[in-house]
Amino acid sequence: MQERQLKEEREKRIEQWNSFVDFGILLPDVNPIIAQSWVRSKALEVNPYNPSVFHLSDDELEKLRRENRDMIRFAQPLMDKLLSLVKDSVNVMSLHDKNGYMLAIAHHDTPKGSWRESIFRPGVRWAEEDVGTNGVGLTLKLGKPVQIFGAEHYCYMQRDISCSAAPIHSADGELIGALNVSGPFVGMDYHLLALVAYGAYSIESQINLLHTYEFINKTMDVISEGLLLFNSRFEITRCSRYAARIFKVTPSTIVGKSLAELLDTPDIAQRIRK
Repeated sequence: MQERQLKEEREKRIEQWNSFVDFGILLPDVNPIIAQSWVRSKALEVNPYNPSVFHLSDDELEKLRRENRDMIRFAQPLMDKLLSLVKDSVNVMSLHDKNGYMLAIAHHDTPKGSWRESIFRPGVRWAEEDVGTNGVGLTLKLGKPVQIFGAEHYCYMQRDISCSAAPIHSADGELIGALNVSGPFVGMDYHLLALVAYGAYSIESQINLLHTYEFINKTMDVISEGLLLFNSRFEITRCSRYAARIFKVTPSTIVGKSLAELLDTPDIAQRIRK
């Protein structure tokens, strides 16, 4: 976006924000999703100039992180990688639980004394009832990806920030968290919404794959048949307990071996392929 157009966009949003916050008047060109969130924020009595954020104690945060360990496990390396790819337009990426509490963060250097240093950190809740209209709170409220530019944020301190956020769902479709990216308004990029949505989808996919893996393991533990699973190279990847008893070994000693070695049948691959 050209510098002149950026300036016009920024001033337009500031005018909209001033009209609503100072006089309670919603201008007709305010994004309807943002307008609805502003109205909710005002009804919740959020202070746009000095929001009262809720944060967890160290022990509470550690407990919450344990409860969301799988999501954090997959999100943290993804955030670190994506941040390195979009460093010109993004300052920070953050992972939040279903209630808006920040669980993990990846960021470039934060200026000393900036508002991010004090409240944009793990353990702080970023819900509408705390800080009004913001990327995390809105995506959790709507259950879909959102972008918020500059003064579309309800809090004054975020008027030079742009955010893109996307929800994270479990295999059952339950909302379990949100992924957020934030950067300066002057570097805003509409394509970041697609990036963060893809990131959230990637986390969902890995969580679902892990749960499938765990389900297979549990099934293998209780099945009353001698069952072996192997890959395309005919290397054993899973072994039921009953199968281990048949071969008079432990499951861990079978996994990784070739089927030909286990069965002492060098041409087993050719036989199976026939």
